[in-house]
Amino acid sequence: MLNKKKIRTMSKIAVMEKHHGEELQKAREYYRSDYVAVQLLKNACYLTVAYMIGLLLWGVANMDMLIEKLNRMQIKGILTGVIVSYLLCMTAGLLLTYVITMKRYFYGQELFRHYQVLLQRLEDEDDIEILEVTDLRRKK
Repeated sequence: MLNKKKIRTMSKIAVMEKHHGEELQKAREYYRSDYVAVQLLKNACYLTVAYMIGLLLWGVANMDMLIEKLNRMQIKGILTGVIVSYLLCMTAGLLLTYVITMKRYFYGQELFRHYQVLLQRLEDEDDIEILEVTDLRRKK
């Protein structure tokens, strides 16, 4: 006989695995510090490349001003501006990455806890089913 509760639980588990499989896998595999560190490192590389591209585009757009400053030997001022703006961009970008990553991690942990509850419920229903079958055999 079909157990409707068991079927519902199994379908909830399947839907959760289909829609949130990646988050569940990350929540299961990573510690919080590892997950955050990987995301920060990855985004630091992306931010550096994006900053270099932006700096190149800014340099092309402001070539006249750049050549004028280089002729006046204001290299120290240019480098200071570039380094300060890079540090500001990295700080803002990594802070934003940290906040978003923490939210994603805790959301994944919450999903994983819910997933474990569903699995435990399915296991308990299996145990109840086994007990019912053994009780029926004893009565005969």
